[in-house]
Amino acid sequence: EVLANPLMGFYELAAIHLSQPAPNFAEAAVAIDALRCVLEGMAGRLGENEATLRQALGQIQMAFVQLKGRTEDPSLDA
Repeated sequence: EVLANPLMGFYELAAIHLSQPAPNFAEAAVAIDALRCVLEGMAGRLGENEATLRQALGQIQMAFVQLKGRTEDPSLDA
């Protein structure tokens, strides 16, 4: 419970970087990697919030990939 809020802060930080008019992928990647590293290192010890945190990680990773793809290939917006 104590770690859930700070870990969601990594998610929110990544989302902020990705939501900019010109997404900052480097900074978003740092926040995503920080969340992933803690989740991997603390696997099985995060209690009832672990599943939610893993789902959040998956969502922000997917958003990163989708946005990165759009910036590399603008035809994907169609």
